[in-house]
This record gives sequence, structure tokens and C-alpha cells, in this order.
Amino acid sequence: MMRVQIGLSLLAACAAVPLAAQSASAPASAEPVQAFDPKQAAAVVTKLATTLEENFVFPEVGKAYAVRLRQQLKEGAYSSFRDGQAFADKVTSDLQSVHKDGHLRLHVVPVADRSGPETAPGPAGANDGSTILKSGWLADGVAYINFRMFSGNEATMRELKAFLDSHRDAKTLIIDARQHRGGGWKRWT
Repeated sequence: MMRVQIGLSLLAACAAVPLAAQSASAPASAEPVQAFDPKQAAAVVTKLATTLEENFVFPEVGKAYAVRLRQQLKEGAYSSFRDGQAFADKVTSDLQSVHKDGHLRLHVVPVADRSGPETAPGPAGANDGSTILKSGWLADGVAYINFRMFSGNEATMRELKAFLDSHRDAKTLIIDARQHRGGGWKRWT
């Protein structure tokens, strides 16, 4: 399995059918069916192709994903779907046809999950909150920090610096990224 070090969640800002990277299959929800908009879908595919090409951990695979997505877009493969989930399934299928990666898939993000720190960066200031969910001491010498995503924004970096300063004597540091929803590698380099 490969690790994708890109924040596909940034696609959420591009469409009424917000998409994010997730592993395996998305949990079923009682959310209403999300409408499909071909113009927004084209914007999402274009952004996804560029993001994969520029940020995928294996450049040659990222380029191959991008070529496939752009080819499918040009041929009209993303122009008509019954709903947003069908679109997400098709894009996922196309990605998997290039290179099997169980961590790379698109799914419709429920309306309730579309705001907050895990949402893709939007206009300046739109993602200013810290993306650290919890931090503190678990036991003597054991510090814990839980990231929702690695956004690298000022609030998160301030909170991270304060955490590291106040836990500098820790013998063990547990970094919990189980709920990690994305964040680009470039933000940390």
C-alpha cells in the first residue's frame, strides 16, 4: 500500500459534490443524494489531476493518474451522472485502473462534514482554526497529540509549538493521526 501525501480534501472547495481522499469504502449515511453538476465535476477533475501530478508521493504514478483523468475528461467521461456518488465512483475506478491504491478514492462528503478545520482551504482566512483535536499528558512522561489534518496554518502551528514547548520533557510522544483528513506535504517542507 502506498501513502498519499496530498490533501485531496482541498477538492471539497471546488464542487457542490465535495470530495476527499479516504481509505476503503465510505460509511453509508442518511444524507440526501447529492446533485451532479458537470461544470463543477470538470473543475474537480482538473484540480485533482493537477494535485496528483504535483504532489503524489511517487511522481511517475501521479503523472499517470493525471494523464488518465485528463483523457477521460476530454472524452466526456465525466459529463453525465445520476448523482455525485456515481461521479465519485467513476473517478475512483479510473484512478484504480491506472494504479491500485487502496488509500486513494473519492467519495461524497456529507453536508454535516463540509465545514470546520478539515475543510479544504478556501479564500484567505477561511481555514484559520487549529486542526489539533486534543493534546496533553496521558501518563507520566507520555505526551499525546491528535491531528485532524496537517494544515500548517498559523493557529495550528502556534498550538503545536506551545504543545512541544510544554511537553519537551516527554519520554514518549504519541501522534494520533487516525482522523487525519489530508494536508499537503508542501505545507511541512
